[in-house]
Amino acid sequence: MIVQTPTTGYLPAMRILFVSGLTGFASGGVNTEMCRLIGGMRQRGAEVAFAIDRLPPPLEGVRHFQIAYPPDDQVGEKIKSAVADFKPDCVHLIGGGLSVLRPLNSMGLAVPWVFTAHNLPPFEQISKYFLGHNRLHYLVRNARALPTTLLWKRLLRSGTFSKVIAHSQTVARHLTDYGCAADKVVMIPFGTQAIATEHTSAPSPFPADAYPKILTVAGYAHHKGIHDYIAAVGQLVKTFPRLAYRIIGNSRNQQYTRFLQDQINHLKIGVNVTLLRSADDAVKQAALTAADLYVQPSHEEGFCLAFAEAIMVVPRLIGCRTGEIAGMAGNSPGVKLVEPKDVGGFVTATQHVLQTTADQIDLPGRAAGLRTRYSWETYLNKHAELFGGDAR
Repeated sequence: MIVQTPTTGYLPAMRILFVSGLTGFASGGVNTEMCRLIGGMRQRGAEVAFAIDRLPPPLEGVRHFQIAYPPDDQVGEKIKSAVADFKPDCVHLIGGGLSVLRPLNSMGLAVPWVFTAHNLPPFEQISKYFLGHNRLHYLVRNARALPTTLLWKRLLRSGTFSKVIAHSQTVARHLTDYGCAADKVVMIPFGTQAIATEHTSAPSPFPADAYPKILTVAGYAHHKGIHDYIAAVGQLVKTFPRLAYRIIGNSRNQQYTRFLQDQINHLKIGVNVTLLRSADDAVKQAALTAADLYVQPSHEEGFCLAFAEAIMVVPRLIGCRTGEIAGMAGNSPGVKLVEPKDVGGFVTATQHVLQTTADQIDLPGRAAGLRTRYSWETYLNKHAELFGGDAR
């Protein structure tokens, strides 16, 4: 019944029902992934349908089964009805957490089902307590998330799913640590794609005479570690008085955003550091083009698309050992890794990486290597392989 051509990943006789407990109104990495994956399977000949509150515009024409957002107590019946109507060969859940996972797990599907784990609780969950105090912040956050964490562990140990997809070795390790059988975990990294920087219409957000020009792209949330690098900047301005640090991101936690601004004011580095909230793509492109150094100070990541975009464009980078950052960094000249939360390590790494000269950095070669290792084509083909055989 299922037809697959291994060399191309085509699935001309496959029917796949995708489900998400997230909203189609949102933007960002997961919604980008949903559109790429569903559109990619459709291009490979599979018949696809999507159960979600609203069909994202790039998926116009895909058969749509509506479910509520946030998922309500009818979500299981809605999915069961979609399965009966569409008659898929496989069901794939992308996002939505236990509110969708538990109904799927208990409905006794006659077809295999898989899900994508972008991360597990308590990782990347937002908390407003003890901002800036890393140890206390995570002790409280993890304690509050403990009931949900225990439910996830129970589901991963005994769930009826066929496979679970992770996008990084970090998340794959979390899955097995939580009790998921190793043979159920499938590693499929995201692809990388350089942002077009040649024709940006926006002016650079950096002063012309600034040096070094340092950039971070991240949501304003504690687990992104922005406060750690701001603390490092408080030391670095003694050596680099013309340093300019720009942080592009959306405010995912208003208290944390206010905390960052208070930290900048307390360190008296307002002339050096600027929070750029809700900057559009043109501003981000201009910032990536102008940056001498890109820093991803994250404590926790499921993959890190922002680092994937930056490493294709910016010559020098510093990242933390979380998500797939270490895998992308490899041994590339001009790229340094620091342990999360290590302010002193950021200071030392910044001073060191800025000494890397342009002739030591092969940016086109680095980008080509990354496109080979983290290819959207490979991403889609691995999903096709999973749907075409391994999911069973």
